[in-house]
Amino acid sequence: MALPDLIEIVPLAQPARAEITVPGSKSITNRALILAALADGEVTLAGALWSEDTQIMVECLQMLGFEIRVENDSEEFCNRTITVKGLGGKIPNGGTAETRWSFLSATRERRRDFCRRSFVWARAFIGWREFHG
Repeated sequence: MALPDLIEIVPLAQPARAEITVPGSKSITNRALILAALADGEVTLAGALWSEDTQIMVECLQMLGFEIRVENDSEEFCNRTITVKGLGGKIPNGGTAETRWSFLSATRERRRDFCRRSFVWARAFIGWREFHG
């Protein structure tokens, strides 16, 4: 269907009123997931973006032994409410820091552009926790 040669734009009679919910951020969601896993106790992330990358991060954390619950967001179909049970810096199925880093790096191969900065954050926090006990 072709567009008409001329489209009339009519000004609104009054200001528009609208309420919107925007999708979450992949980068912020992945960082928040790592921080939630390292926290002490249960952390709930509301409005977290549910993309392939964040799904992979959730799977990685679950494989490392973290308890994670994912629920639909009633306001935005591509967002989720994610609850993570943090263990105060402990990694349940982790081994050494190098083992954990290798696991996360290998998982990243599932998608080449998978949030490289999140892995840097994870490595920094894991190393910091082991150094500072």
